[in-house]
Amino acid sequence: MPHGRLVTASCTTRWDWIHGELWVLPGGILRARLDRETTKAHGLERTVPEAPIEREFDDAEIAVLVSEHRANLWIPADRIASARFRFCSYATELRLGMRDQRDIRLCFLRVDAGAEPIMTALEGCGVRVSTKGSRRESDPVGMPLLLRALRRRSPRWLRLVTVATVSPLTMIAFLAAFHAPAAVSFPASYATAMTADWAVDRWWQRRHPA
Repeated sequence: MPHGRLVTASCTTRWDWIHGELWVLPGGILRARLDRETTKAHGLERTVPEAPIEREFDDAEIAVLVSEHRANLWIPADRIASARFRFCSYATELRLGMRDQRDIRLCFLRVDAGAEPIMTALEGCGVRVSTKGSRRESDPVGMPLLLRALRRRSPRWLRLVTVATVSPLTMIAFLAAFHAPAAVSFPASYATAMTADWAVDRWWQRRHPA
């Protein structure tokens, strides 16, 4: 039976913002959706212990999981042409380029440190892997990187405006995402926060290319 390792329980997809477990198996990647209550309980905290969680899966179990919900995914490694990781302030984004020209996007909390085991597994299967942004938790990216740049390069008035508007709005969106009871407000506010982080990242990289 394939032996899988749980690398994060905060995995979202392009259209599903409810957290899910992401398992790395010798033959591919498995995403199993959780529920709204678990997602709210996770917040922005680490969702897996530092000691790896491993278990065995058989083909029948994987097939059942995938059939239970459309957001559950089984992605065979031999169908992945390329993988690109992008590291933001709070999340890691994984874009998988499939051999059938499809594009699959997975996101998970950066604090889970799930990128390294996924990279190792994909590279072991011969998948071309690339990265964007710093992999180290200590390196500022996204909003922290912007604020550091403003402290060094910008006039005082611009620093005050940025800190007083952009940063609080982003944090309010994140807090609303995990406390709003309405079904629509949860994915909308979460998406807003992630979009703001993405926009800041793009702003910095365009003006300061590596």
